[in-house]
Amino acid sequence: MQENKNNFLKFLKLYIGIAIFIYIVVVGMYFFNFKEYGLSPNQGVWGTFGDFVGGTLNPIFAMMSFIALLSTIKLQSEELALTREELEKSSKALMEQSDSFKIQNDSIKQQNLDNTFFKMIDLHNQIVNNLVLTQKQAVYSSVPQKYKINNINVNLIDNKDYLSKKVIARLLEIFTVFCKSRYGRQIDELYNNFHNEYQEIIGHYYGNIYQILKLIDTSNIEDKKRYSSLYRAQFSVAEIELLAYHCLSKVAVEKFKPLIEKYQFLEHIDKKTVLDEVINLYDKNAFGEKIVS
Repeated sequence: MQENKNNFLKFLKLYIGIAIFIYIVVVGMYFFNFKEYGLSPNQGVWGTFGDFVGGTLNPIFAMMSFIALLSTIKLQSEELALTREELEKSSKALMEQSDSFKIQNDSIKQQNLDNTFFKMIDLHNQIVNNLVLTQKQAVYSSVPQKYKINNINVNLIDNKDYLSKKVIARLLEIFTVFCKSRYGRQIDELYNNFHNEYQEIIGHYYGNIYQILKLIDTSNIEDKKRYSSLYRAQFSVAEIELLAYHCLSKVAVEKFKPLIEKYQFLEHIDKKTVLDEVINLYDKNAFGEKIVS
């Protein structure tokens, strides 16, 4: 752009120089031809002289002015083109910068989600490892000891403590025996009684499961099923089965159960060991029998 301006200034200087030169030549020629007459005191003669000079120079100056105008237009067009090109480059650079920031921001969000997700899985495993079901939580009615739900003895005796995942397996046995002894009552009502009895043991456990599934569901990640499947791999068969009962209870049916169905969390459950009533209360998607977009 600066080079074009310099060229235009050179042209303008040349234009002025040529104009002065032509003016001197024309005036010189006039005086050369009429020098023997001297300077006339007649105003009309000077008017004729002016007409001569104007008639001779005006077309030349007009042509040169037109050329200068064309040069100015060309220079402005080139400047506009260069300006537009610079704006396009700036716009492209800003877009690339914006895309780079977006990619970086998405990467940070993904990294933060992964960190939170795996920390919550670690917390889940810690909760499971700290589960304890002791003999003191059975009813002492002389040896052997029996469990109790809603002031009703469960026909299941025990004489030892349970830890970690074995707690869930034992609680599933307790609930299964309790269900068999209470014919005619709804499964959700039975589990509510069971949950009230053992919520001090499993309340925090199920609360953390719900929070992890909620984290997956409310995140912006595309492959949410991958994360839910990775989390489900932490569960034993007994944990999945007791979870199926838990999500039918009043504390979980409204918000927890839809997440279990959406992410097919019961896909690998053994339907032969679960009451038919439970199977019928879930959407088929919970068992991986259909995909809901």
